[in-house]
Amino acid sequence: MGSGKTSVGRALSDFLSKSFIDLDDEIEKQQNLSIAEIFNQKGEDFFRNIEAQTIQSIQDDAIVSLGGGTPCYCKNLEWILENGQLVYLETSEKILFERVMNEIDKRPKLHQLEGPELQAHIVRLLKIRKPYYEKAHFTVKTDNKNPTEIALEIKQLLS
Repeated sequence: MGSGKTSVGRALSDFLSKSFIDLDDEIEKQQNLSIAEIFNQKGEDFFRNIEAQTIQSIQDDAIVSLGGGTPCYCKNLEWILENGQLVYLETSEKILFERVMNEIDKRPKLHQLEGPELQAHIVRLLKIRKPYYEKAHFTVKTDNKNPTEIALEIKQLLS
């Protein structure tokens, strides 16, 4: 959440001449609802199941931007590690907080959080999710880099 997955994914897909898929966008198209609406109307369990089904249905050799929680549910991590190359965009808590603050309306679970509460939530989420993220094939530190620089670094790693 807030690491730049979509921006970096789009840049990387251009560099590698591969299609780009944003997992959340795919789910929204399938369900004809926004991610926030899916969470509110159908719940997180429903979303996580649809998310796992959607990942496993991707047939294209594409660059896929995953949601921040994707690797942590429904054995997605194992499937992704076996069927693709996973890159963890490691971003400091400070930068994540700044970015998420600017996009709070797009985050279904964060609407009621402000300032210190939001920062504490990000720290808590990262603590839970980081062990999953660290199992990625590659880790790229993103602080003080733009999406193009990060995508070029990933391109070199994948070569």
